[in-house]
Amino acid sequence: MEAAHTADSIRLYTNCQEFVMTLSQNQLDGLRKTVHKYRGDCSRLAANMLQFVVGGIQVGKKKAVKKPDAMDDRVPRKEPYTSARMSGVLERIREQATRMSALARALDDAKIDSIVVDGHAMLIRGLNQIENFLDNASRAVREAKMSRETL
Repeated sequence: MEAAHTADSIRLYTNCQEFVMTLSQNQLDGLRKTVHKYRGDCSRLAANMLQFVVGGIQVGKKKAVKKPDAMDDRVPRKEPYTSARMSGVLERIREQATRMSALARALDDAKIDSIVVDGHAMLIRGLNQIENFLDNASRAVREAKMSRETL
């Protein structure tokens, strides 16, 4: 019976040999431990080997190390807005709205039915982002008023 287990183990190992050649040293060590642990129980060895081949070995992943300069390149998620800063953003939106209005007027004046413009999806996402920003800003104003009233 022991010879049958060994023959099955060798056959299983031979079938997996191509896969085994691609493994790292840690994965090979895990495979050796599995074979050694279930050496006497062929069915459990086969099941574990199959799991190993199909699912690979679960080796702990290294945690990503945060670089101290990484935060310098990124825009912070939240920033303080003063009335003056909000007015500056509003002025920029007004300038963009004026340009868009002029384009619409030019289309009407030239009696052009429609034009195909690249960046439509980007424009819609931008408008949605402005709406989300306004919702968040409104909420922040409400919360600031409430916190000032409760003091």
